Amino acid sequence: MPLGHPVRLAEEVATLDNLAHGRLDLGIGRSSFPRVYEGYNISYAESRERFREYLEVMRGAWTQPRLSYTGTFYTCTDLEVLPKPYQQPHPPLHHAAATQDTFAAIGAMGLPLLVALIGTPLSELTPVLDEYRTAWKAAGHPGQGQIRLRLPVYVAPTMDEAHTEPAPSVMPYYERLRQGYLRSSQTFENAARTARAAQLADLTYADVLRERVVFGTPQHVTQRLRTLQQTLGLAGVIIEPNVGSDIPPALMQRSLTLFAQEVAPCLRTLS
Repeated sequence: MPLGHPVRLAEEVATLDNLAHGRLDLGIGRSSFPRVYEGYNISYAESRERFREYLEVMRGAWTQPRLSYTGTFYTCTDLEVLPKPYQQPHPPLHHAAATQDTFAAIGAMGLPLLVALIGTPLSELTPVLDEYRTAWKAAGHPGQGQIRLRLPVYVAPTMDEAHTEPAPSVMPYYERLRQGYLRSSQTFENAARTARAAQLADLTYADVLRERVVFGTPQHVTQRLRTLQQTLGLAGVIIEPNVGSDIPPALMQRSLTLFAQEVAPCLRTLS
């Protein structure tokens, strides 16, 4: 969000919420690779404070008849933002996290969490999700929060097809991701990104299948998603059907059809 303007996004989101008659959920995020900030000539070091102000302005635009705000990065005076959202007070917000300190910050804010198996393998999820829930409770929010997991899913008639068909798309994707972490760590001396780059340097396809994706037959994918829901306490999943973007269209269509017809009907407990 810090790379746009909060008033414009508030208007666009509210318009879409009205067009959708309240069926909109909004995913928000603070960060990306620092090179994205460089392209907008915005300091990556400002991203957290920019995000905080951005969210305050956007929420104010949705909930106040007229908005005045004075911040370091955003300022407006007696501004009327129209239309107001269809949902009250505004569409549900789901905050994405990738770094350890962000998980606790989102829990303290009382926002539902989005987490992806991009930089965080399955074996490392439980501790950071615990940090989110601990911060949620410490801030006095009711319940334990909501967690939705974004993960690559590929469904095929056989396990062999499910494993071999996406491989040419998957492994180059993780190499591009490694290079992104490496460039970021060199530019900003970020220890966490350096560690991620080193981790991805040794990544094998067997590691990917075990820790970062759910590929298999309809029965296997159904069971794996059920297990993840139970062990991680997920409120829902967001599937990424073409990790790497190079799975041929016909194969991706077959995978999505199998998921829609044979997997999704068995996962009514996941939203």
